[in-house]
Amino acid sequence: SGETPSRPGLVRLSPDAKLLFVKWYSEWAARQDGAEGEIAAAFSKIEAMPARFALIHHCAEAASSGQEVPGEMRPASMEAGITLARWFADEAQRVYAMCQSSAAERSAARLVEWVSRQGGSVTARDLQRASGKRMDRDEARARLEALASGGLGAWETRRPGPKGGRPVDVFVLKPTVDTTDTTSDEDDGGDGEETRHNQPSP
Repeated sequence: SGETPSRPGLVRLSPDAKLLFVKWYSEWAARQDGAEGEIAAAFSKIEAMPARFALIHHCAEAASSGQEVPGEMRPASMEAGITLARWFADEAQRVYAMCQSSAAERSAARLVEWVSRQGGSVTARDLQRASGKRMDRDEARARLEALASGGLGAWETRRPGPKGGRPVDVFVLKPTVDTTDTTSDEDDGGDGEETRHNQPSP
């Protein structure tokens, strides 16, 4: 075609642009150090983003003005790259938090439905048994505590009957809780005793 083939070029950071990136890297290391789980994995990919975004900004500015791409990047491009990286980090954190919240809400809704099937009241031991030993007594208690903290029910202490024994803490759903949803994977057939030992969906 007679056109001169394009060749990759080297773009260096100006001293001021480099100082901005070094400052960002130090600040980001501190934020990344406090991250855990999925957020930590997402943050590990963001640390190099400012330089990449800055290069895009640098080239776009040259293209918009019809000039050759300068061989040295100005601080303005690095600032733009850092701003974009911070935005992506904040969005990642927001989305992960939203997903975790939604998962917790779905889990709570399934547990509320299961408690309703047991007559509206259960003990931590009931939940532990129904889980098929997938949780211990403390975890079962904590899950019911979470429902109580959310205003979905309350604990009652029931005294032993004529045969004696110790008082038992029972979690009781509030009457206003809507438990009409039938979309759970649970099988709500069978007699009361069998239903009480169906596995809940934690």
